[in-house]
Amino acid sequence: MFKTLLKQIGDYKKDAILTPVFVILEVVMEVIIPLMMAAIIDYGLSKQSLKMVCLIGAAMIVMAGLALFFGVESGTTASSASFGFAMNLRQAMYEKIQNFSFSNIDKFSTAGLVTRMTTDVMNTRRHRECEVVLCHTDTKVVKVFCHEDACIQDFKCLNGKLRDSANNANRYASILMPVLGNLGYVEAA
Repeated sequence: MFKTLLKQIGDYKKDAILTPVFVILEVVMEVIIPLMMAAIIDYGLSKQSLKMVCLIGAAMIVMAGLALFFGVESGTTASSASFGFAMNLRQAMYEKIQNFSFSNIDKFSTAGLVTRMTTDVMNTRRHRECEVVLCHTDTKVVKVFCHEDACIQDFKCLNGKLRDSANNANRYASILMPVLGNLGYVEAA
């Protein structure tokens, strides 16, 4: 069955192959940028070399631009490959249904065949796109583990702000609840 589905990629093989390549290149660029930031500190700031800071900074801007380019291209090629795959799969299913004998056509309802050609194909296409997104998400998770201490610190800071906000809201609610409750009695009287 997998071979049958792979045949449906057809003219979109190039996009299907380029999509993971672009994702990998984007991730490589995103991983290199923090290393370049460390290089700015090590070779530029510690040695007080403005030239080195500007040079590495310009390279970081290029890397960020390339990461953006590769991210956009991976989305574009993933979309093209998945929609092309779905189109070819629908066409192959249509041709297969056209070759059914009358006894086979009687076994399947028209609604069932339409569902297979629309919903099932669309779900298969979405699955193909999700594979690309999961691949990209996995690499971001790896990056977070590399910066675990900073992420934990950021979480504690944001969590503290959320706690303070919730405490303020509870304080206001505890003041207003008796007042609002008594207003109901005043209105009734």
